[in-house]
Amino acid sequence: MPIGVDVEPLREVDHLDSMSELVLAAEEQAALRKASEISRSRLFLRYWTLKEALLKAAGLGFAVPPNEVIVDAGPSPTVLAVPPALGSVAQWHLIAPSDT
Repeated sequence: MPIGVDVEPLREVDHLDSMSELVLAAEEQAALRKASEISRSRLFLRYWTLKEALLKAAGLGFAVPPNEVIVDAGPSPTVLAVPPALGSVAQWHLIAPSDT
């Protein structure tokens, strides 16, 4: 079973709006817009690390655009959609550490 890991320090993300357009799917961008200003960078980084870990596990890196991978970044993150190159959603499992 392949494993992918990504870790980022919690920080303010520069150019958050343009970055989110590059790596988030439309529904993820909508969730980000609804988040409070203070939590937007944290939510973006959560989406980013979940997606990057999955793409690392797949061994395809950014040959697959991150905005084609859709995740629920809630307390128990899940994969909602992946492009055909990544197989079935059911084969992917996400685990995220607590933010505290």
